[in-house]
Amino acid sequence: IPRAGAHGGVTVELNDSLFGSGFYAIPLVFVLLGISFFKLVRPNFVAMRLVAGLVSFIALLGMISLLFTNSQTITGGLVGKALAGPLTTWFNAYAVVLLSALLLISLLILFDTRLQ
Repeated sequence: IPRAGAHGGVTVELNDSLFGSGFYAIPLVFVLLGISFFKLVRPNFVAMRLVAGLVSFIALLGMISLLFTNSQTITGGLVGKALAGPLTTWFNAYAVVLLSALLLISLLILFDTRLQ
């Protein structure tokens, strides 16, 4: 029984088809963005942090699609499949490594962290 009304049900169905199980990671991305804005060092770096948050979310969807390819319940949605399909074709088993590196790099940019 949908408790958010007709528009809430449509929104949940749309997000579920687009993002699959990664739909539940959206609040996590917003929490990480909030934490990174609290420790903002460079004020002109806001747009880059937003892009890094988006890239980390998309990389996470691709990783979900790659790691749970045979699962019917855990999916990366249409966005994850659109990313995982070409990466699997081009890089085969190294697609997970590539997405993991992309996720790590975007998190480093998100928190304005330098490797030492």
